[in-house]
Amino acid sequence: VISGDGSSRLFNLLGDGDVIFEGVTLTGGNTNGNGGAIQATSDDGSITIRRSTITGNSSGSIGTEPTGNNNYGGGGIFAGSRSLVIIDSTISGNSAAADGGGINSPGEGAVTLINSTVSGNTSDGRGGGLYFDDGETLIVNSTITDNSAGRAGGGIGNLNDDAGETLTIHNSLIAGNTDDGTGPDFVAPGAAESNLEVLSSLIGVNTGTTLDESLEPDRTTGNLVGDPTNASGIDPMLGPLQDNGGPTATHALLDGSPAIDNADNTLLPEDLNDSDGDGDTDEPIPFDQRGVGFARVFNATADMGAFELQPETPNQQPNFTATNPPAVDQDSGAQTVAGFATFDPGDPSEAGQMVLG
Repeated sequence: VISGDGSSRLFNLLGDGDVIFEGVTLTGGNTNGNGGAIQATSDDGSITIRRSTITGNSSGSIGTEPTGNNNYGGGGIFAGSRSLVIIDSTISGNSAAADGGGINSPGEGAVTLINSTVSGNTSDGRGGGLYFDDGETLIVNSTITDNSAGRAGGGIGNLNDDAGETLTIHNSLIAGNTDDGTGPDFVAPGAAESNLEVLSSLIGVNTGTTLDESLEPDRTTGNLVGDPTNASGIDPMLGPLQDNGGPTATHALLDGSPAIDNADNTLLPEDLNDSDGDGDTDEPIPFDQRGVGFARVFNATADMGAFELQPETPNQQPNFTATNPPAVDQDSGAQTVAGFATFDPGDPSEAGQMVLG
């Protein structure tokens, strides 16, 4: 656990380079600028977050009038124009005075969420859970719920100006978010007919999304989509954000949830991190967000969202400790210490430098 005790930003990523946070909890970060837990001030490189929790961080003075996405944005993460990949992680309870209560990606960098939960984040601006501007955003087998925004996009917000932004949502659950009424669950990007793809996902309400209502899985898209003009939208029937096994908190699907067995197994992402250690990185991801011991596909068909409903299984997730020796990638030289942020070593003035404070 790395805490700022409410008095400091946790990581300021200077220079270029690839940064990995694995098996960590980042909490209590606070700043009058961008990125309560993590701020990237350079545009080149990537940020990867795996099996981690970013919670209880804030950016800006909440209640101030937001003046743009580059002012006090990203309560949890401010990615700049870097690419951002979040896997098997939870972003929760962060707040921002402008855009992106949980995550703010204001540049052209791609954002990818896989098997992850974004919950209970708030922004005074757009995108209570996630805000992106001109990049490609991919949401796969993830749950985005209970986020709120003062402007458009309680779950996901964007500038929707057709300036390069795209949004792809597969096998995900986005419901129960609130905003000013423009697009509670998400706001479609500009030119949505070519820049938006939603497949086999549950969307609580379709306001702002350009999607048609479908209270049963649509024959073409597989989507479940609610319409607030006919009812209050689709209730995904989620439990509270809590420890349901594994290293990160999740929202369990309750019995009878419409998300159960309604994802598409062909849309599961590849197991690029070889999470089951079998050497096969081309196979679909074998586990839900909780990791080892919690199958991604139970009862033949995957569930929508980050959580797969199944009989309770003892948590077999390995523990990450600071005593493990660093593992060195022989090709890149990048060092990984389980339980800590990692960076690509090199000239600290140019690559991968991390500064506390």
